[in-house]
This record gives sequence, structure tokens and C-alpha cells, in this order.
Amino acid sequence: MSELPSNCILNKGITGCGATTVAIEQDRPTIIAVPSIGLIQSKTPQHPEVLGIYGEGDKTAEIKNHLESSKGRIKIMVTWDSLPKACRILQEAGFDVYREAQLMVDECHQLMLSYDYRHEAIRGLLAEAKRFKDAVYVSATPLAKECRPKQLEAVKEYRIEWPEAKPTQIVTYELTDPVGMAAYVCKRLLSNNSATNYHVFLNSVEDITVLIKLASLTAADTRVICADNTDNKIKLAGFPISTTSDAVHKVNLYTSTAFEGFDIYDKEGYCIVVSDAAKDHTLLDVAVLQQIAGRLRDSRYKDTVAHFYSRKSVPVASAAQFQAQTKAD
Repeated sequence: MSELPSNCILNKGITGCGATTVAIEQDRPTIIAVPSIGLIQSKTPQHPEVLGIYGEGDKTAEIKNHLESSKGRIKIMVTWDSLPKACRILQEAGFDVYREAQLMVDECHQLMLSYDYRHEAIRGLLAEAKRFKDAVYVSATPLAKECRPKQLEAVKEYRIEWPEAKPTQIVTYELTDPVGMAAYVCKRLLSNNSATNYHVFLNSVEDITVLIKLASLTAADTRVICADNTDNKIKLAGFPISTTSDAVHKVNLYTSTAFEGFDIYDKEGYCIVVSDAAKDHTLLDVAVLQQIAGRLRDSRYKDTVAHFYSRKSVPVASAAQFQAQTKAD
């Protein structure tokens, strides 16, 4: 595939198949909207022709310089929050972004999964997307039609079929203390001098600090990737916050900032996902679990994921209740 289709939802079928690369390399101006800053930081070093726009501050000079140097064949990757600002600057610079560029909304399933805590950014994104002559929504795990935002209900969907793709084997372990078990296997890994490296996905910096203490991990053998802010730095106390471009360690710990879209290269990497029922923000949608499974691009273990989890009794909304709430919002 040399270019993305127009005005549709593109179901990639699998992660890591190169849809973002197609968007970058296709011979047309392209704006790529992604859910996280970390995803931009992961992709732009691999593609120096792409301008990353995120965060506060005036981005006018950066965008105008890119517009001039690219001779109108722009390749800009933005966070959802930054899309309106980037479009405004391009319009003011005389480039009709809504008519000339294709908008790619990457990881589009997050439009609903993140809505509770990112509704302002998502509403702004959808309002901007409506103005584009050509917008494509991309995901390996798109939401069912009845669970989509109203703006996407009538958008046609195409699915890419991969006849030779191998399904990921998710090996589940129901535990009373999944964080403790993760710490145990990490400690055992280090004591055995194994060639394997562990990549542990756990959406809680507090639980990551517990794991570090229980396993007696050090900064020399551990890489932590999470949101780079003051609160997390205080909690981690001595462990630097890394990015996926930093060297792989024996134990690699990730919060949700690295759950989707990141490329992790480690031929000896083994993926472990941890969900603690006592902390809702560590519980995962099946779609997110599938996304995590695709982070390790070249590992000999890439078709296997271990899921450590605990269980609790909670009220569960019916499909009809969920759909009604979706439409109400």
C-alpha cells in the first residue's frame, strides 16, 4: 500500500504493519494526529522529515519553517490537543490545510476509550476533522460501529486482511497480588543471568515503585518509561524517566504512555502486562491489551504475552447501557 485510503476507518487488523510509515511516505501533504506526546517522540527520530508539534507555546515559527522547507509537502505529527493550533497556523500562513492535506487520526479507538478524561481534546479533534476534505481514522482495534462517536457512525470501514498473521497468545494468570508476582519474576530474572529482558506494562507509577522495591531493582538494570512530570520524578526517587529511544535494560517498566503506537526493538524481549483490580486505572480494555502485544517489534517472543491480573466483583454495564451513554455524550 503506497498511500492511505480516503475518508474511511482503516482497520489495520494487526499492529506494527506500517500504516504510519505509509502516511509519512505517501506523496501528499499529511497531518498525523496521535493521542500522546510519547508517540511523537518515538516516531520523529526515525523520520527526521516529520515535524512534531505538542505542548504549550507558540509553534508558528516551527510550522512556517517546515511549510517552506517541505515545499508544501508537509508531514506534521500532532497530539490531539495541538491539532487546532497547527491547523490555524497553517491557514494563516496561506496553506489551505483542510483542502490540501489528508488528516490521519491514529489509534482512533482511543476516541472513546479516553473520552472520560480527555473529552475536551477529543471534541476539538473531531471538530477539526470535520473540516478536512479527506480524513482517515486508523486502528488495529477499532470500536464496533454502535460504540463509535456520532461523527463516525456513517463513515465506511475497510479492513486489511493478513492471511499469514499469527494470533498473539495471551497467557493469563489470576493472582491475589499481580504486582508482587511481577516483582518476583523480575528478581528471579536478574538472579538467573538470563538473556531474556522483561517489558512490564503497568499503568501505575505507585505500583512501579512497589515493584522496584520488592525486586530490589536498580537504575543500572531498570528502565522506566512514564509521563515526564514532577509528581512521577518524586515517586520514582532516583530512577530517571527514559524514552523508548534509550537503551533496553533487563527490566523495562511502562505506564500507559507507551501502551500504544510505540516501537520497541529487543530480540530477547518478553512482554508482561499487570492489572491490579484494586486500581481501576490499571485495568485494561481487550483492545488495549492487543495494542500492548504489538509493541515488541522484533522479539522472538513477540507472539506471546503474559497477563498477571487480580479480580474483584464490580457492577458491569450492559451493552445497551454503554451505547446509550455513548450517544448521550
